Parts: sequence; C-alpha cells; structure tokens
Amino acid sequence: NTHNHPSNFHALTCALTTSTFNLHVTNHKTMRSVVRFLLRPLPFLLFLLVCGTQASSSAAAPQLATQSHPTNRNAVGGSTPSSCEHDKNFDLDDKNKTTRTISLLLARYNLQSSEDDNYGVGVDDQRPQFHVQGWRWHFMSLVRDSRRLESLAERVASSYDDEDLVALERAADYVVNFNMAALFRIQVDLSSKWLRDQLCDEDAVRRIIGEDDDGSSSSDVEVVDALKKLVDKLDEYRARSEKMGEQLYTQVKKATTAQSSSKTHHQTKQLLKDIVNSSAKFSAQITTMRSLHESLIVPAVSLIVPAKTQKSFSNKVLLSLGILESRLHLVGMHDAIAGIEEEERKFGEEIPYIARKMIGGWRKSLYVPKAGALDHGL
Repeated sequence: NTHNHPSNFHALTCALTTSTFNLHVTNHKTMRSVVRFLLRPLPFLLFLLVCGTQASSSAAAPQLATQSHPTNRNAVGGSTPSSCEHDKNFDLDDKNKTTRTISLLLARYNLQSSEDDNYGVGVDDQRPQFHVQGWRWHFMSLVRDSRRLESLAERVASSYDDEDLVALERAADYVVNFNMAALFRIQVDLSSKWLRDQLCDEDAVRRIIGEDDDGSSSSDVEVVDALKKLVDKLDEYRARSEKMGEQLYTQVKKATTAQSSSKTHHQTKQLLKDIVNSSAKFSAQITTMRSLHESLIVPAVSLIVPAKTQKSFSNKVLLSLGILESRLHLVGMHDAIAGIEEEERKFGEEIPYIARKMIGGWRKSLYVPKAGALDHGL
C-alpha cells in the first residue's frame, strides 16, 4: 500500500520514471486491478512535482510569526455561536418546513441532521458515507481562520502600532482573499451545479424513497423541492459571507491607510473598533454557513449521491485548487482538525503518506509566511 509505506511509493515512482517497471498481466481482471492501483495516488503525485519550488516561495514575504507548530486555538466545534444572527426564514430547526422535510428523510436512515455527527468519519460501514472530506475540512479551516482573525482584531484594537496594523492587513488578506475566495470559487464553479444535478435529482430521490416507503414520508416532489431550497440557501449564505468578508477587508485597508496618513489616534481606534465588530459578524456568518453544510448538505449527499460520483467530484475539487494553492490549504485543513481523533484518522486514510510527511515543511516554508500573521502578538 503506497499510502502507508513510503519505500514502496518511492520504489514505484522510480520504476515508472526509469522504465524498469514491467507489468506481466495474465488476465484482464488483473490488468484492471493494477491500473486502479496505479491511478489511486495520482492526484497527490502532482504535489511531488513542485516540491522544489518551496525554497523560492518561502522568500516571497517576510515572516511575522515564529510559531511553527500552532495549537488548535478556536477549534472548530459543532455548535453555532450565540452571537450568530440566524436567518429568520431558514433556522436550522424542525419548525422550518424545508428543514423538517429533509430531516425526516435523513432520520429514516439514521442520518439525523446533527453537525456533530461527522458523516463518513468513524461510522458504521452499513450507513451511507460522505466521501468529499476535503470540502468539509476546507470549511473547518475557514471557520478556524475567521475566529483567529477575530481574535487578532481584538488584540490589535486593545493596543497597536504600525507593525500590528500590517499584520492585521496581511491576516485579513489571507482569510478573505485566499482561503474564503478559494472555497467560494469552488462553490460557484463546481459544487453548486454539482449539488443541483446530483442531490436534487428526482430519479435518485425517488429511488431512495421508494426503497422503504410506508406512506408516511414526504413525497419525492416535496423532498426535491426542499433540497433545491437548501442549495439555494447555501448559495445565499455564500453571497452574504463573501460580501461581509469584502467589507471587512476594506475596513482593514482603511485603518492601515488612516495610520499612514497621520490620522488621529481616535479615528484609528474607532476604525479598529468597527473591524472587531465586523470580524465577529463575519466569523459567526461563516460558522452558520458551515452549520448548514454539515447538518443537512453532508448527510443528504451521503444518502442520495453514489459513492463513486462523490469520489469523482472530490478529485475535481482537489485539482481545481491548483498544485501550489493545495499545499497551503492542506496545511490549514490539517491544523483545523488537529485534536479531533476521528477527523485525524480519516485524514490519515484520505491523504497519502508522502503528502502528510511534507505538511511540516510546507507549514514553515509556505503557510507561516502567508498566514502566520493570524498568530501575530501571541
């Protein structure tokens, strides 16, 4: 198994590049097995092709933080903060018709809509599984980073100098223009259409309901309608979060400009106070969006979308991030799930051994220079 045995992985790649690896296949079935074995690690083989660029990348920006092994501060838990401003037309509770319709369907298959359930992680193999784990981990990474940005804004607002403001701007740039932008770009370009095609497919829903319909459940039409509204709400949350993030970054830029333009201390303090409020609202909104995704989207996809289709989509998402960006996101995902046993186990299964071993190096050479500002002042 090349995922767990680096020597085997190395031997295989060397054999392929030197043309000394000769396959002697006795039948068609064996050939198919060998092909599947060789293709399985290909997405992450791309990582290895660009490892030599790390040194040059690390010199791109000065390092504002020296912490190379961050703790999982502001760990991504399951609950939504009390400061979160819920959408009055779509609260995540059974009083809402859309939520109730989907929740009743999920409950029939022991997939109750609970964001603490970690679908596809440490569950009974007989239960439908979620296979697009990178999507979940990216959400967790963004939630964690939004909370770190909020904490940084509070620290800077209490006492600041020019270096603090520079760190705040760089941190906001990373969270809003890199991490959030990548997640939402995927949602616009890939996941939204994929959900409408796969999750809201009437035939697929009809097959699920028809397997064990005792006449007491919602009709397939009602379920599909509820799923469409759910995807619409996820898109609405994305647009709202994106707007809040852009406004937050604009405020941060204004605060930095105010300082360099010799504005009064009082004016800068007021700008920082506004940034603290905006960052809190932004963090709460991102957490609400993740709550919707984790509590309803994830289990619904687990139930309705075939595993093969999910895995194919997962590969598209990975490749869409790009080779260079993927290394940074992988470090962020790794840190977001740190300390969560079942998530770490799944991470170990999904991410090849070689890539996992390189995370420490990527953190020092790539992640800290770009995202280290989030830990400024700690």
